[in-house]
Formats: sequence, C-alpha cells, structure tokens
Amino acid sequence: MSALRRAWARFAPAFDAEGLVKQAPPVPVRTIARRFWPYARPYRPWLAVTVLLIAVAAALEAAAVWVFKLLVDEVLVPKDLAALPWVAGLFVGVALVGGLVTFADDVLSTWIGERFVLDIRVRLFSHLQTLSPAFLDSRRLGDTMSRISGDVGTIESCVLSGVADALSYALRLLFFVGALMLLQWDLAIVALLVAPAFYLLASRLARLLKRASREKRRGAGTSSAVAEEGLANMALVQAYGQEARGSSASARRASGRCVPSSPPRA
Repeated sequence: MSALRRAWARFAPAFDAEGLVKQAPPVPVRTIARRFWPYARPYRPWLAVTVLLIAVAAALEAAAVWVFKLLVDEVLVPKDLAALPWVAGLFVGVALVGGLVTFADDVLSTWIGERFVLDIRVRLFSHLQTLSPAFLDSRRLGDTMSRISGDVGTIESCVLSGVADALSYALRLLFFVGALMLLQWDLAIVALLVAPAFYLLASRLARLLKRASREKRRGAGTSSAVAEEGLANMALVQAYGQEARGSSASARRASGRCVPSSPPRA
C-alpha cells in the first residue's frame, strides 16, 4: 500500500510556496462560469448553432456504427456482394456529411472562442490601467503578461470550448449507448458495468489535475517574469560580460531551484 501511495504521489506536482511567483488560489468552476458567462452574451445565438452541429455530428457517428452493422449483416455474414454498393454508398454519404458538419462546427467554435478571448483580454487590459501603481509594482510584469495571454485562454476553455467538448462527449455517449442497446443490449449492459470505476478514477485524477494546472500557470508566470527581467537588463549584463552567469541564474529561477522545494504530502 505504501508503494502504491508513493507511486501515486509522483503524479502530484511539487510546488514552492516561496517562489518567484505565488500560486493562484483555487477558484470553483461555478464561480468562474458565473463571472465570465455574461461576456459570452453576444455569441449566444452562435453557441446554439454549435450545439446543434455537435448533436448532429454525434448522431452521424452513431449512424456510422449502424451502417457497419448493415455491412456485417447484409454483406459479410451471408457472403452476398449484391448489397455492397448501396451499403458502401450509405457509409460514404454518412462520412461526407459528418465531415462537413464537423468542419463547420470547428470553424464556428474557433471563431466564437477567439472573439471571446479578444474581448476578455481587452477588458482585462482596460481594468489593469485603472489599478494603482502600488498594485502593479507588487506584481512581476512577466507574470502579468502571462496571465493576460495564458489565463484568458484557459478561461475560454472553461466557459465555452470546454463546455462544448463536455456536451459533445455526453451526446456521443448517449447515442452510442442507444446504438449498443439496439444492437446487443446484454453486451451493452456488461460494458456499462465498468462506468462507476472510471468515474471514481476520474474524480481522483481531477483533484490532481486542478493542483497541477495551478502549478503550471505559476510556472508559466515565473518563466515569463524571468525572461522579462533578463531582457530588460540585457544591456547591463552585456556591459559587464556576465552573460553566462545571467543565463545560469535565469535557468535556476525559471526551474524553481532558486530556493529549496519539497513535494506536498500525498
């Protein structure tokens, strides 16, 4: 059991509470969605279109499974090639329509996501201009730049594209379970018996992923802060011929080895 715990603890990210950039506090997903969902109001009609495209794409994927059943029942099992042309034509038609629907969904989702990110970044930059100089001086410029670029993209994933992906997976699961029930209901029930185990494993991994995500964002902020400070003082470093020393110090600070660190307890 102890060996299993040690192996599991290796997945937990090590962090340093006294690093160059502080780790952001955990924020519930519900709070993030409630805070940023109003900014998606101009794109809500298009979001409804993407939901429709997602549903159609999931239904077409389930239809492809049904066409494969027809191939087995009408062609392979009876060894009769007479039905092959229309089954192959049906499969090609489903594949083409599914490809067009998926392409339209990708284009529309990308357009909505990028416009949403642009709006949030503009509003965030405008908000930063209203803050006091004391607050801005208390934060690393590189870390602030990393938050504007990386964190905003993560918010978009949480509010828009992540929700769309979750809906897509849910609809796929619904259609596939329905298709399995129609094809072979007893085997479908056996396949669904492992679902609770996967749910428990996913719940455990989700907590680790949340902690790892915060540490990842802190690491990105630290790297940006180190790069910004190094570039800002590059002329002074070159004047004293300290390029090698500056590179070594930047590498230590960016990798978190500037102060001792210890992994959290499992």
